[in-house]
Amino acid sequence: MSGPLDMDAVGAIYAYDGSFGEVGEVLCLIGGTWKKVWGALDTLSASISAGCYGAGSSGSSIPVTTNVVSVTVAGGSAPYTYAWARDDAGAPSWTINNPTDDSSSFTVTVAASGIETAEFECTVTDADGATVTTNLTYASAENYGGS
Repeated sequence: MSGPLDMDAVGAIYAYDGSFGEVGEVLCLIGGTWKKVWGALDTLSASISAGCYGAGSSGSSIPVTTNVVSVTVAGGSAPYTYAWARDDAGAPSWTINNPTDDSSSFTVTVAASGIETAEFECTVTDADGATVTTNLTYASAENYGGS
């Protein structure tokens, strides 16, 4: 489209041809200011690149905290909010140390010479209310035992 459509309620709507914006964007002229209302390239996505692991050594049960994992977000509209959750059910109970941050570690009590595992995911919401849930990250915590 090379010109505006007549949209009395919102102003003019343009579909960019690349001359002054990205192909696949739609803007509205609202109150004299162009606002992007849709962009084909702005689909919200999020991922976690690796699992996490933590270890300790004790002859009795101890709390073990994993390393930190982070969410990588692309597209959507900043700012983003984050909500970490455990995906698998069951005992023992794990603590999500930063449940509303883009990065978190996880803590669980591990028996002597024991290992605990769990799966976590993070739901990301952008400023426009779009949501996406990450792939799973696998957490593992180990107590090597000892005297």
